[in-house]
Amino acid sequence: MRPDELHCMRWEQVTWPNGKRGLIQVLKGKSKAARRFIPMTPRAATTLRSRWEAQGRPLRGWVWPSDTHTGHIDHSTTKKQHRKALRASKVEPFVLHSARHTFLTRLGASGIDPWSFMRIAGHSNITMSMRYVHPTDDTIHKAFAALTGEAESVGGHKTGHNQGMGALQKEMEIVGNPHEYSIEMVSAAGLEPATHALKGLLSAVALSRTEW
Repeated sequence: MRPDELHCMRWEQVTWPNGKRGLIQVLKGKSKAARRFIPMTPRAATTLRSRWEAQGRPLRGWVWPSDTHTGHIDHSTTKKQHRKALRASKVEPFVLHSARHTFLTRLGASGIDPWSFMRIAGHSNITMSMRYVHPTDDTIHKAFAALTGEAESVGGHKTGHNQGMGALQKEMEIVGNPHEYSIEMVSAAGLEPATHALKGLLSAVALSRTEW
């Protein structure tokens, strides 16, 4: 979720279905695409449920109330708390929005289809989503391996291209990939830098390449 979406989150937007971790409904954001349902991760579900219990299981109200003119936390609030946490933990400074970018980058590398990725992120188009996806060489190989394995398990497609893919896979197993390379970009904190902070946070670019 974007910081603004979290700041104004209300308990009416949080549901706890039976047998499931729960859902968060985002009601507004940067565009119409921001309106969406997001499944909770185990950590998010535990954190929100603990906070819900501590507040007396309210049915309505701000999830993150604060003494501000809006009644909930805002950029100023989180900025101060983030700075305080960095000093206490002695973690290298990083932009808080990098956490969202890191999650979306890992989500993109998981093999999720682009339409689901766009929906979860709340993007209005694929072009925006592509800014967060940095597929590695290993991810690309896994994608092709999964396609080949699926084709073989169902007896092949009618086009017959699975035989060619199988031959290519065997050839690669014999001679290897002659142009294998990987590019990794990390921030000072070890997180994927936020899009708008790439120039400021990029501290290392590791490039390895094997030629013929």
